[in-house]
Amino acid sequence: MAQQITIPLPNDLVAELDKLADDTKNRSKFVESFLRKHLAQVSLGKPESNDLRILNKNSDYLNQEAEDVLSYQVSL
Repeated sequence: MAQQITIPLPNDLVAELDKLADDTKNRSKFVESFLRKHLAQVSLGKPESNDLRILNKNSDYLNQEAEDVLSYQVSL
C-alpha cells in the first residue's frame, strides 16, 4: 500500500519536474522512480567511492605513465 506525503517544492523545481515527467499525471510515478534509483545507488555506495577505488587500484601504473609523459618536457 502506498503512503501519501506532501513535500513543498519551489515553483521552478515543479516546472522542471513536470517537463521531465511529461505531464502532471506522471509526476508521482516519476518522483517514485527517481527516488528508487537514487536510493539503490546510495545503498551500493557513492559513485565517487567506486571511482576512487579504481584510481587507487591503478595508481602505480597511472603514476608511471604521468612520470613518462613528464620526461618528454624540455626546459625553456
